[in-house]
Amino acid sequence: MNNAIFATYLRWLNTRMAAEDRKILLLVDNAPAHKVDDESEFTNVKLGMLPKNTTAYLQPQDAGIIASFKAKVKQLQLKNALSQIDSVMAGRQDMLYEVPVVEAMRWAREAWRSVAQSTVVNCWERTGILDCDHEIRFNMLGRFGDVGRAIRLARTGCGRWSASCMSTAADGLHRVAMDRPATLKEFQLKGTRPFDLHIYASLSADIELASSEADAFQIVTHPNGSAIRALDSVGNASTPLHVELRLPSQLDLNVSLVHGNATLYEKIEGSMAIALNRGNILADKLRGKNLRLVSNDGTISINTLAEGETVTLSAKQVDCKRLMAKRAEITLAKNATEPLDSSFGALYTNLATIQSAACGKLTVGNVHGSLDIRSDGAAEIHVGSVNGSLFVEDTGDSCNVDVHFDAVQSNEDSSNRVVCGGDVHVSVAPSLPVAVELHGSEVQTNGCVFDGELEIDQLDDDYVIATGQLQPRHDEPRHGGFSGSGKINLDGAKASAMSTSFFTTSAVADLPQADHNHNDSPNDVESIFVHAVNGKVLVACTC
Repeated sequence: MNNAIFATYLRWLNTRMAAEDRKILLLVDNAPAHKVDDESEFTNVKLGMLPKNTTAYLQPQDAGIIASFKAKVKQLQLKNALSQIDSVMAGRQDMLYEVPVVEAMRWAREAWRSVAQSTVVNCWERTGILDCDHEIRFNMLGRFGDVGRAIRLARTGCGRWSASCMSTAADGLHRVAMDRPATLKEFQLKGTRPFDLHIYASLSADIELASSEADAFQIVTHPNGSAIRALDSVGNASTPLHVELRLPSQLDLNVSLVHGNATLYEKIEGSMAIALNRGNILADKLRGKNLRLVSNDGTISINTLAEGETVTLSAKQVDCKRLMAKRAEITLAKNATEPLDSSFGALYTNLATIQSAACGKLTVGNVHGSLDIRSDGAAEIHVGSVNGSLFVEDTGDSCNVDVHFDAVQSNEDSSNRVVCGGDVHVSVAPSLPVAVELHGSEVQTNGCVFDGELEIDQLDDDYVIATGQLQPRHDEPRHGGFSGSGKINLDGAKASAMSTSFFTTSAVADLPQADHNHNDSPNDVESIFVHAVNGKVLVACTC
């Protein structure tokens, strides 16, 4: 594509629209080839440029259609290569993927025809440009400033919802109140300009949206009343827009912003998905069936609690005081300028996974359940207390790991394993019987008593393998706290802390129990595997 080709297409389209006596708005991405010298010659076509860096958010092709097409082409390519494997001769391996241009064109045609209609529909819906179901349309309720038109359209919109009040408050914010229909399940907020978003829980049944500018949004509602959507109508304005949103309890929330910060105050209840391309998310207490907080270039901070059946957190830095979920997925991206540290006070989960490319320190205070950490080049990983299972694997050269085990319980989906490039310090509660296998340049077992001897194999001058079984000391009381971690007593606190609507009795029962009456049968002894690739291993028996 170039300017000449695009201008030729516009002239053809303009002629066609003029013949049909139609005037249209043509939205195109902000590419140099889409810029024309003189737009005045296009009398029936208005050219609109999408904001920069919004391709993946606003263009359906980039929202998944192209990915589906490419996946099918790759499938056909691999299928063709596999069919040739049996006949490949020496020296021809590099030609497995070479095919005539005509064959490649045939693949492209077949791949495009295989893209499902549902994929196209879902991608259009994801961008929020149009409602994908052509038989169901959203009702435009006008811009913020056009109160009369909004109310008139609301009253004629089959009674689905109404704009009940709009005013300009003393604080200078332009406010609109929306009655909540009985069928409403979700409120959506989408914007492309810089946002300063503040979200509050409302004691009333109404939804209130306020902004620092009039005409800042277009409000649309689904005909069946299941969703209300607020769309930023200003586009790529450079001035940050101050927005306040007050939501009633148990209403799902979906926020998608290209640039801006989101702050959630006090306790917000309901499933929520907050996605920021660039910006920070700050919350106090969140509780909903499904929680998903994502910042591609920013941080997430939760001061009190995030609780749900599933919790997803993704950012360059995450700080969360307490997380309770059946399943938690945490992703830490690498920061290009400086290492960022992330921390979690306590994790109550059946399974929590942390995928980290961050180079800073990762700290987890208490683990109740299963935790799986996969990192690349972290500086240090510290886990204050494990009541369940812990898997740690860092692929860097110098990551140090410090872990304390209070109770160990693994299953077919989890194991207790620590692998890293630096030093590993593992401490185990004295009353805990556990088998250990330790690999490192040096192995130390300070204060540990073993059943029998600790078997040590010196494979090289700088590589040792030690195996043995720690002997439990039942006369030792178990104290709360390891290195100041202030861990929670799972025996007493777990049932009360996790008996919520998201954690049924059966779900709580799935978590490891801190049983002090250990069975001496060898079959009941759990194991811990430690491999310090370039460092030392230190094991201690301490509370």
